[in-house]
Amino acid sequence: MLSLAPSSMRQPHAIGATVMAPVGGWNTRDSIADMKPKYAICLDNYFPEGNYLRLRTGYSVHATGITGAVQTVMEWAGPASAKFFAANATDIYEVTAAGAVGAASLSSLTSGWWQHVNFTTAGGSFLVICNGSDSVRNYNGTAWSTPAITVATSSTFIAVCAHKSRLWFVQKDTTKAWYLPAAAIAGAAVEFDLGAIFQRGGKLKQIGSVSSDSGSGPDDFLAFVSSHGEIALYAGTDPASASTWGLVGRFLAGSPVGYRSMLPVGGDLALIGEDGIVSVQRMMRTDRAASHQAAVTNMIADAFSDAFRIYGNLDGWQAIAYPRAHMAVVNVPQSSTTAHQYVMNTQTGAWCRFKGMDANCWGLFGESLYFGGAGGVWKADDGDDDAGANITGDICTAYSNLGGAGSRKRYAMARCLYEANGPFQLAMRIDTDYAGVTPSIDDAFTHAVAAGSLWGTAIWGTDSWGGNAVRGDWLAVYGEGYAAAVRVRTVTKDRTLIIHAFDVRGEKQTGAGL
Repeated sequence: MLSLAPSSMRQPHAIGATVMAPVGGWNTRDSIADMKPKYAICLDNYFPEGNYLRLRTGYSVHATGITGAVQTVMEWAGPASAKFFAANATDIYEVTAAGAVGAASLSSLTSGWWQHVNFTTAGGSFLVICNGSDSVRNYNGTAWSTPAITVATSSTFIAVCAHKSRLWFVQKDTTKAWYLPAAAIAGAAVEFDLGAIFQRGGKLKQIGSVSSDSGSGPDDFLAFVSSHGEIALYAGTDPASASTWGLVGRFLAGSPVGYRSMLPVGGDLALIGEDGIVSVQRMMRTDRAASHQAAVTNMIADAFSDAFRIYGNLDGWQAIAYPRAHMAVVNVPQSSTTAHQYVMNTQTGAWCRFKGMDANCWGLFGESLYFGGAGGVWKADDGDDDAGANITGDICTAYSNLGGAGSRKRYAMARCLYEANGPFQLAMRIDTDYAGVTPSIDDAFTHAVAAGSLWGTAIWGTDSWGGNAVRGDWLAVYGEGYAAAVRVRTVTKDRTLIIHAFDVRGEKQTGAGL
């Protein structure tokens, strides 16, 4: 018969544990019961730096006065200057300068979802754009024009690529590509049909340049991607010459998502689709299964797969590299008016998710990051609030046996070790045995952080120095179980916030009968 152990063997013992900030990033691939401590089950609006978590920066208003939703932002980059444009469903506006827009730069259009490329010839530097319903347009730094493209109907061109001094286009809802003469922005287009090459059917979705090494050069290939994930690689310089142009190979990937599913990365192409974000260079050397396992989104594979399945038919999918903050940003639309961003630290490969930026499109102007949405354009990574609104952060660490394996623990106190430049709200709890309980921000405690003082303005003995020192206030928490995770929500406005670790205190029962 089972019996209770003597009470002396079942006395509670004080425990304490430190949980480091999950700088390994957001993880939806591994089981929550077998996840390493460096990962997070939830990491919203916190960017994983190499050794701490940083609350994402905010955004500011850049351009206003645009009717409806901005669906494309694009830069004309000339040799000595640059201009920035934003497109809604009917017009294109210049938004180089911040503020309310003036009259439209280009009007009477039928779609705002433009694909674009900068292309330079002897005649100047051009922004070349197409959307599959309006004629191709060019901008030369001064004015827009409609190039005289013959043979093909340019209003059917929905994607554009520059490859070896030649413009290539995708004809909407067909297997056909079209190319122009070398170093030309107009002229007689020549058809290049991939129908006999794509053995799984579907239509041509994307064209992009990819190198067999790490940079661009004479060994570059042209990749044609079908809606069913087939990739046909061609090498050569003149598509009209069989002696200098030919098929290198066919490869299989997951179906791409939308017409903005390619991201040039050095000499490689990152393809966004059913398999996550995969490297075309890697697919040239391995099969689809191996490429899928090596996808840069492997750590968030389940989240990415679910998003593709649920939202894959929505407009707004796009990836963009943001070198200034060592970020790769993937825009994931949730509806026609809301979007999340899956964001990777390009130095560590760690992921997180951004919320609160309902973007339709993203673009770089100079080295700064911008996004377009309902009624305007916003500058991202600018300031410490969302155009005057709060930023809400959410962290759930991996579960672990805090305080000892195989024993039941009762947690009573916890603190967050942080750096901040002013007061902010923090709600914290210990989530036990995989319950997945979220703390209510209504129960948040305001951490009163004194801002640091500037040299030459502070009063000795009165003002505080260095408001960003690491600190943490103990909070009463409750959690009882065998495995535990730290769950934190923060609300800030006009604040910077860095999180280093979490301390937990409580007690555990020892001995038999547990």
